[in-house]
Amino acid sequence: MSDNKKLVVTIPAAKGTVDVKSATAVLKEAGTVRAEMKHIHTMVEKAPAPAKLTIPMKLPQGDQTPYRWIWSMLRTLTFKKTDVNDALKGPLVFPNFPKIVEGGGLGWLEPLVEGAEPTNSAAHGYFVAARGKPAVLSAEWREFAPNNDGKIITKGEKKFRESVQLHIYTRAMYGQEIKIFLMGHNMIMSDDNLPPWERTAGKAEIEKGKTKPDDAIKHFTRQVKITAILKDETTRGDALQVTDFVVKDKDTKAKDMKVAAGTITYQNFVQKVIVDVFLDDLWKSDSDSKLEIYPVVKTRDGKISKEFDKSFLKIKEDPQVKESPLMYGGNKPVLAGDIPTNTQRFQPCKYGMITVEDKDGTQTIFDENVLDNRSDGNRTFNIVAGSETAKKTIKLSVLSLVSHDDECTATPKHKGHVIDISSFGAKDYQTENPKAGIKREAEKESAAKGKFEIKANNYKFKRDTNAAFSGVIKVSDEELEFDAQYKYNFFDENNHPLFKRILGYLWIPEAQADHFPVTIQSCRWKHVIDFAVYPDIKWTAALAFNMEKADFDALKTKFAEANNGKGIKNALQRFTMNRLEGVEKVGKAAEGRFSKPTPVLDHHNEQLGMELGEMFALPKDKDAPAAPVKTKGKFAELLELLKEFDFSIKVEWNNDTESVDPIEDMIAKYYHLIKGAWHLVQEFRKIIHGDHTTKADTGGDDGKDPDEFIKKNADSSDKNIQGLIQRMQRKPFEYELQFPKLGLAASWYYETMPPAEGDSRLWGAGRTVLVKLNAKPLVGIDLKWDFLELLCRRHPIAYAILKAVDALLYICADDDSKVDVSVTISGKIDLEATFKHNTVGGNVFTRTAGSSAKKEELIKGGAVVSVKLECKLYLSKTATAFKVKVVVALGIGLEGSSGLGLQATIGSDNNGLYVGLDLIFEGIKIEGYVEAKVNVGEKTKEVKKKEGEPAKPAEYNKMVDVNPKASFEIGIDEKKISLAKMYLTKKEADG
Repeated sequence: MSDNKKLVVTIPAAKGTVDVKSATAVLKEAGTVRAEMKHIHTMVEKAPAPAKLTIPMKLPQGDQTPYRWIWSMLRTLTFKKTDVNDALKGPLVFPNFPKIVEGGGLGWLEPLVEGAEPTNSAAHGYFVAARGKPAVLSAEWREFAPNNDGKIITKGEKKFRESVQLHIYTRAMYGQEIKIFLMGHNMIMSDDNLPPWERTAGKAEIEKGKTKPDDAIKHFTRQVKITAILKDETTRGDALQVTDFVVKDKDTKAKDMKVAAGTITYQNFVQKVIVDVFLDDLWKSDSDSKLEIYPVVKTRDGKISKEFDKSFLKIKEDPQVKESPLMYGGNKPVLAGDIPTNTQRFQPCKYGMITVEDKDGTQTIFDENVLDNRSDGNRTFNIVAGSETAKKTIKLSVLSLVSHDDECTATPKHKGHVIDISSFGAKDYQTENPKAGIKREAEKESAAKGKFEIKANNYKFKRDTNAAFSGVIKVSDEELEFDAQYKYNFFDENNHPLFKRILGYLWIPEAQADHFPVTIQSCRWKHVIDFAVYPDIKWTAALAFNMEKADFDALKTKFAEANNGKGIKNALQRFTMNRLEGVEKVGKAAEGRFSKPTPVLDHHNEQLGMELGEMFALPKDKDAPAAPVKTKGKFAELLELLKEFDFSIKVEWNNDTESVDPIEDMIAKYYHLIKGAWHLVQEFRKIIHGDHTTKADTGGDDGKDPDEFIKKNADSSDKNIQGLIQRMQRKPFEYELQFPKLGLAASWYYETMPPAEGDSRLWGAGRTVLVKLNAKPLVGIDLKWDFLELLCRRHPIAYAILKAVDALLYICADDDSKVDVSVTISGKIDLEATFKHNTVGGNVFTRTAGSSAKKEELIKGGAVVSVKLECKLYLSKTATAFKVKVVVALGIGLEGSSGLGLQATIGSDNNGLYVGLDLIFEGIKIEGYVEAKVNVGEKTKEVKKKEGEPAKPAEYNKMVDVNPKASFEIGIDEKKISLAKMYLTKKEADG
């Protein structure tokens, strides 16, 4: 080819684009491009000598060079002069890109002078592609045939263990990989994914303890190709398939698609995917031997997804099924494609893969075998690290590197300059130079070896100095190794506070990352890997309220299991309202001290810190909170209980070697909020007790309040009218709270995790939040109704009878005599929850690809309601004569109880997210008894009453004590009914 001519390819702007630098022309849709060999005017060419103006007798002829052209679809750039296309000749041609290979197909266009061999180089040719409008058009089931020409059997019936083929027709997707999911439907199972399993010698490999193979991959992956059109496809319209005539090879093998020299023969092809499918008998349901399957097709990026529920195939069980072609090998989930879709693969100076290795493992940053034409050259590798001893060693490797100095187009040549680390220069790093004595050691030891710990005020600092940060970088064309660290800077070079950076230490969503971009470049590829270093700050908080030691220990154990083995290291501290009020007093004493910095101010601040330290210097129980546990009581008792709680919060960084427990500062700062909330609770209590409501006057003519009078005479042993009034004032309703027992543990920090999107190969540094809650109970209450008192308030006759009975019992019997018919309803709600979320990896609700390797209970709660009926009659009379006291009593009672509970669990297992329900029947229990009591005692001592004191009873010695009792019990045993799990999501690996 002449050196003063070049190939110029053009496309109208409305129809596509041309990139001269990469020699690539991309059409929006299939069509023609304009290719012309044009003369190059160089600066060294001499200007023509002046000549007289003459009028030519005929117009000058254009370029008459008999160019020949290579125009063929690409597999590899290995064309020869015998591969020219006879339809294209001369310096100007209009090659047509066929519609059937839209989407990912690449054509190669190169001009040749007579007798010359093609260069197969982008410096002298052009890549041509066409995007088109991608779509999945239709799907058909066919009989299995070696030539892929079996008859259509869609909506037909086949047998388990037979082999069939699925043909999926596409548009503008040639060369792209798609995912094919087979969905199953029967009377029991609706729309369940049927994973493809491979077989060895006809048997599917089953792990020990399982009944079915591992189904981590639940789809087929295939590359879209073109095949010769079948007879029954010639009548299908454009809405169902895309066809076009393509030049046949001289060897008649269609898959290479290179244009043959000599006679041109065209053949009609169709764009589609062919999937060999073995109708696996493992897809059968245990309760139904029939199945309907249909395909769901998705692109790798998920932008296209189409369900063909009308293109189904019926499957039934038949023990007489014949041997089929796929019976021994089973289904192949993935078949590697061989169609190139990226022009960069044909450039000199190349590398095939980039990996990054750290202590968490090796991740693939780039792999040229899994690319499309629009691959992004920018990558981010996230690192979570601290400073110095908490550094993380990073190793980047460039694999399959080939450098061609003679063909390299870069200045300077790529050899020796593949990895650019200029971004490290301004951040205290040095490049390894053994000649200058700068060498990177495998593990650089710190100047001070061993371990030491310092504690100053509320700051604890401990350091493990076995290994330290190295600022030396080891770099070559194929490898980069360095220590990544996060610098906890508080001030800039001018000693100004870095407020935004400090905010990130306190509130990790605002944490600023340190960035170290590295450029890897060759003629073929260019990638910028941004190493983003995030702080290894970890906050942990714990709260216990009215919780027993054993329960809190169990909470801490489960919290550590869910938190990568890290538990609650800081001890809980007791806080009461008295201590908080003391903090307020200290704060008021410090008012006016915080002005301009002075030595006096420093002294006052130090004194304030000492006062706070003494106030909070209470014993810390490292094992469990020392709070007293109270089970039941009134609302007023609960308010008193709320005055005490155990709480702690801690921040750790540099791989947990440095920490601060800022609880004192936090409580002191936010006391006004706690105090305000407490006052609201007190006001609520007053409202409940009616303190804000004016009471009615019940004093009578004398103006006295009988309630007050009764209260003053409550300790009197003599029966009087006040005592009678008190006895007759029954409460129709009583309540008792079941006090909550709460335990809470939480952590939040940065963590590298695999992303929720299965197609992405890069892990990310996401914010993890882990919360563990245990509340048994969360809330509970016992409600008791006096049935007789309620009845008498609704009926005047019942009222008269009951009050007469109360009066007679008070006058004629002992104080403990009573008639009681009551109903008690008890209810409580328990809650136990564990939830972990990462902003990159998601959580068990959002992760669909292997979201839980084992059973994981997220929320477990229960509600129980019990009913108890009591009917009691107790009569007791005490008679005293001289020195003898006789007590006679009779008791008759009947009790019945029953309960019903519901326990719900939201969790995840290998099959997906589920809800489990358990119905708990506490049974029915009826108890009855008759009890008599006779007690005769002799007075041994007369207790004299002192002036101003209530009378005390005399002392007696038992002479006779008889207590016969008869009872019976009948009932129905308790029972627990577990309902089948209801799955909310079904996992699709990579789908």
